[in-house]
Order: sequence, then C-alpha cells, then structure tokens
Amino acid sequence: MFFTTMKKREVVIIGLLFIAVFLLRIYFAFKNPHFSYDSYFDFRIIEHIAETGKLLTFDHLAYGGRPVIVLPLFYYLLGLLAWLFPLQLVLKVAPQLFLSFIPVIVFLIVGKITNESNAAFFSALLSVFVPVIFVDTLYSLSPITLAIPLLFFILFIFLHIEKETSVLFFVLVITALSLIHPSGIILLIAFLGYLLVSMIETLKLEKAEVELIFFSIFVFLWLMFIFYKRAFLFHGLALLQQNIPQEIVSRYFTHISFTGALVQIGLLPFFGGVFAIYKYLFNIKNKSLYMYISLAISVTLLLWFRLIQPSLGFIFLSVCLCILSGPAYVFLIRYFKKTRISHFAPFFTLVIWLLIIPLMVIPTLYLAAQKGSLSPPVYDAMIWLQTHTPEDSVVLAAPHEGHALAALSDRKTVIDDYFLLITDAEERLNDVTRAFTTPFATEAAKLFGKYDVDYVLFSKEAKAAYSITYLAYKNEDCMNEVYNQNGVVIFNTRCRIKIT
Repeated sequence: MFFTTMKKREVVIIGLLFIAVFLLRIYFAFKNPHFSYDSYFDFRIIEHIAETGKLLTFDHLAYGGRPVIVLPLFYYLLGLLAWLFPLQLVLKVAPQLFLSFIPVIVFLIVGKITNESNAAFFSALLSVFVPVIFVDTLYSLSPITLAIPLLFFILFIFLHIEKETSVLFFVLVITALSLIHPSGIILLIAFLGYLLVSMIETLKLEKAEVELIFFSIFVFLWLMFIFYKRAFLFHGLALLQQNIPQEIVSRYFTHISFTGALVQIGLLPFFGGVFAIYKYLFNIKNKSLYMYISLAISVTLLLWFRLIQPSLGFIFLSVCLCILSGPAYVFLIRYFKKTRISHFAPFFTLVIWLLIIPLMVIPTLYLAAQKGSLSPPVYDAMIWLQTHTPEDSVVLAAPHEGHALAALSDRKTVIDDYFLLITDAEERLNDVTRAFTTPFATEAAKLFGKYDVDYVLFSKEAKAAYSITYLAYKNEDCMNEVYNQNGVVIFNTRCRIKIT
C-alpha cells in the first residue's frame, strides 16, 4: 500500500496535520458543552448502552411510544468507550477523532493516484477547511462522523485491490460501514457508476474489482434488509426519505442555491473538482479517478432528486471534490511549466497555496465560531422541566427540540424529527404547527387534548421556526405561565378538550 512507499518527511507532515486538525476540532467542540439538537437522539442511545449494555429499541418518551431502528455498531463502540471513560468526554472527543482522519485518508488517496506528495497535501489541507465538514459536524454525535472516513478508506483500499491483504481489509471495512450508517448506499451507487464508466471507456477491470463490488452490494442490501425489514414493509419506497413529511423535505431544499453550494463546499474544492471531472472524464482516461468522479456525480443526482439530506450530500460531495482537486493541481502546475512564462511557476504555485487562507481557512473558522448547538436558555428550561414537573408529563415543543427534550427532561414529547414507523407523521406535524400558530384558544385546547399535552415549551427557536413572537392564546385562563427565563417560556395547559 501507499503506507509503505511514504517517505519519513511525508509521514511526519501528515501526522502533524492530523494532530493539528484534531486539536482544532477539539478546541471548537469544547467551546460549547452541549450538542446539536438532533444529536440528542444519538445521545440517548449511547447513554442507554452505557447504562444497560443493550441497544435502545423502544422509545417510551416519543410519540406515545415508538420502536427505534438504528444500525448498532457506532453506538456500541461509543457505549463501550463510555465504560472506560466519562460519557461526556467520549461524546465530545470520539466524533472529532473520527473526523480528523478525513485529511489523512484524502492524502493517501491523492498520493496513490498522482504519486505527488505536494498534491496530496494540498487536497488534504482543503478537506480540513471545507465549511460543511468542519462546521456542520462540530457538535454532532451522528454515526455519519465515523461513516465518512470509513467510506473513503474503503475507496483507498479499492486502489490496492490487487493485493490479497487489501481484499480482507475491504471485506471487513465494508461490513463495518454497513453496520454503521445507511449512507453506504452512496458507495454502492458509485461502484455501479464506476462499472458503467469503465465499460463506456472500454477499460479492463480486474476480476477482484468486479467480485468485490457485487459482494459489497450483496452485504449492504442483506444487512439493510435485516435491520430495516419492518420499516420497509411499513413504508415501502418512502423509506428512502425516512418517512420525513414533505413539508420538512421541502424546507431542507428551499434555500439551496449555487451560491449556497459554493459556501458549503468552498471555492477551491468546487472549481478544482469540477475541472478534474471535465478533464479526466472527457479528455484524459484515468481509471483510478473514475470511482471518485462516479461518486461525485451520484451524490449530485441524489441531491437533485431530493433523495439525500443536503448537508449529508454536500459532505460526501466536498470530500470527493477535494480528492479530485489533487489531480487538477498536478495538471495545472505541469501545464504552467510548459508555457512561455514557466519561470513564474514557483510564484504561481505559491499563489494557489495562499488562496487557501482567504477562500477556505478564514470563512470556515468564522462559520465555526458562529455555529450554535442547543442554546443554554433552552437547556436550562429542559432541566427545569425534569425537576419541577410530574414524571408522566407530556411536553409540546418544536419538532427539532424533541430529542433534546426527551434526553434532558426525561419527559414525554409530542413530536421529534425521527419519523420511521410513525403512521401519522404528516398529521402530527401539521397539528403541532397549528398548536403554535392558531389564534384560537379552543382549537389549541382540542390539540392539547388530542395529544394529552401538559406543558408547552416556547423558545426563541420555536418563534423563529413558526415566524411568531408569542402564543396568541397565552393570556387565556387555560394557559398558566410557570417558567420565563432568558426568552424561554413554559406554559402549563389547564384546559384540554377530548374529542372522541
């Protein structure tokens, strides 16, 4: 493998880069003691494993009780670490450690493809400061933090598939990825695209390549069927969008634009990657690059057809473009050296490297400094609910606050943003929206009765989500304000109308 051909200087440089990236991510991660709102779903599963040794398969706090279907390997890994170290430390450090391997893997891949350490380090440095990777995962506990480096490590192993040891590594890692996150489907699509492009370009494929591609498809689909069989029978093809209501799906994609994509990915990886795709797909044959071109095109199509969440799609796409920027860097430098102004080549190279600072480093660190997680006022309000309300209380909050509410207050919630095996997801989402926005106390009382709501958590985030500044019926006798701190208000619902 490329490990054995790396010079000592290269090993030192990439090792120092890994340490620097890890420390930088840790610095930002510990600036805020809390996690992102959706990460509290993962928090509860890991905490449950740490306490009981068993996976959380039924959530009695959400939707009046619902089954939980997840791939288990990531949660058991962090749960096991939580037996050895403090839980909070594991949850803060482990995801940042996993993500810090991305630039190392990018370095290895580009080094193998181009045999140029400068290009490899250039791509690795780009991958460190991609905004969507660095910023969106800072406070995340999602299995995707491990799935991303594993997926690209699989592609690195695939470059050495002629070696017997690589085959064993490939089988083990593809199986692990299939037990961590469903995003492995992206890899399978990329494999099929690779086969298609190779056939079109009449390139000879190794027998081991074809066998391992179809083995990967079989293993992934088999494991997905085992874990998600019930959900597939329940939702059918709607499972591809995780049964997320169309209102939320539309909201994900409403603000996506070309400019937004550039901000998320970064100018250098975007234009470098697009240039490489054009050059090597239409002008120059390079079998090693076709896999990454296929992956980039596959993710773009999934985003286009709204089959993948934008942030997740941009993460995979950006890593691909960072990898493809390596060959683009090599091509541009070599081309410049052939021009009449070749004596300016060192200056041209220096300019490319210096562009990383204003175009990648500064924007990413600025966005990271602005990145928020669960806000302290909302955290305090949820802790208040835990200590000042009956244990069987039902609390109404905005959908994105549901996981944190269940994890921190240990109280039942009306809704959150996990919709698998929920039969009335659309109806419930509409009812929650009406409960926050209706001007009529009677309608609110009917909705409170429908879901047995005892308390309403009204935060600044809920105000922003529903474009309101107050509950129109808050002054009615049926609403008793029991908490009001730092912009977060909790109401006790005195009136509920049951409709039979």
